[in-house]
Amino acid sequence: MMLRLFIKDVLSTAIPLTAWGLVISEHVGDMTICVGPSMIPTFNAQGDVVVTEKLSVRFDKLSK
Repeated sequence: MMLRLFIKDVLSTAIPLTAWGLVISEHVGDMTICVGPSMIPTFNAQGDVVVTEKLSVRFDKLSK
């Protein structure tokens, strides 16, 4: 009985968090790690975290 309650609690938290994470990464913004020498000196060769936003394109402030 305790295991069933635990699984219900975990799923009732994990499913909405996963759904919100997918919505945010698809429509609002995303993070990625850029590694490699192709963008030196703009990015570090060992890797930089890059945050991209998708709202400008969605609201026609920029074109694709």
